[in-house]
Amino acid sequence: MGHHRTGNHGPSAVGSCQDRASHWLVSTNSCMVEPHRLVAVAIGLGFYAYCLVFHYRSYKAAIRVSFSPPHLVVAGPYRISRNPMYVSGLFTWLGWVVFYGSPAVLVALVLLWSGFTFRVIPHEERQLEALFGDDYREYKRSVRRWIGRY
Repeated sequence: MGHHRTGNHGPSAVGSCQDRASHWLVSTNSCMVEPHRLVAVAIGLGFYAYCLVFHYRSYKAAIRVSFSPPHLVVAGPYRISRNPMYVSGLFTWLGWVVFYGSPAVLVALVLLWSGFTFRVIPHEERQLEALFGDDYREYKRSVRRWIGRY
C-alpha cells in the first residue's frame, strides 16, 4: 500500500513547491504566477518581434534568402541602438530574472550579456565594417551599441 504525504495542504503526488523550486534552481516565488512579474518579458518579446518585422521589411528584394539584408539598416529601432534585437532579448531575460527571482537565471543573463558584448557583437561589427565601410563607421559613431551611453 502506497502512502501519500499528507498535511495541511492535502496529498501531494508531485512534491512540494519548495521541492520543485530547488530542482529548477528557482525561488519558491515561481510557484505562484504573478502576472506583473511578466511585464518585462512581454515588453522584451514585443520589442523583439517589432525588430524582426522591421528588419525583414527593410529588404528591397521580393525574395529573402538571407538573415541579413544586403544593405545597412539604420532606421526604426536601429536609430536608438545598433543591436536592438540583443537589447530586447536581454530585456526579456531580465524579465525572467524578475519572474523567477533566481540567482541561476541572473547568472545566465550576465553570461549572455558577456557573450554578446565580448564575442558576438565585435565579430558582427568587423563583418559590417568590411561590408559597408565608412557608412557603417559613421553609423557606429552616431548610434550607441546598446542604449544611451553604452
